[in-house]
Amino acid sequence: MHPGQGYIAFRIFNMGKCRMEKITPLFDRLLVSEVTKTNDSNIYIPPSGKERSLIMHVDSTGPEVKQITQGQTILIAKYAGIETSVGTKKSYLIRECDVLATIQEII
Repeated sequence: MHPGQGYIAFRIFNMGKCRMEKITPLFDRLLVSEVTKTNDSNIYIPPSGKERSLIMHVDSTGPEVKQITQGQTILIAKYAGIETSVGTKKSYLIRECDVLATIQEII
């Protein structure tokens, strides 16, 4: 498995049978999910309205991704990517060229 390549596993229940499925990005794609926002007291602050957050967490990367690694926080273009649901979690598949910047937390 490629060092930055991972997957999100989820279960599909169909007629009493349970199977595991995984999403693995191909080529220059990234699997990202929205960053959970918290304030200083670690209280979750939900996003306002129906617009998605542009700040995302990289869950896994395809084999051709050069500059982004798994675990980074990134800023993406507003209309980038395809939404996919993994269980109850919303994820997005985006191209590496749709990443505008990486975000580093300064302590």
